[in-house]
Amino acid sequence: MPIKIDPNKCDGCGICIYDCGVNVIRFTAKKDKVFPFGNKQCVNCFLCELVCPEKAIEVVLTTPKRHKTEAVL
Repeated sequence: MPIKIDPNKCDGCGICIYDCGVNVIRFTAKKDKVFPFGNKQCVNCFLCELVCPEKAIEVVLTTPKRHKTEAVL
């Protein structure tokens, strides 16, 4: 998951939702917190992390798995 949101820090202001260009953050049913939705669509722009006034969001970069090479020719 590229986006982690700390529910203890999130105050539900929604700034991250309005600034996300690919709509991968949504409000909870109570509209008091936010959660990542559709992380595969995240483009790792870090905007949500930068605009969060409570510093509740962390964008975690994932790297593709590598396979061990037997030999280099």
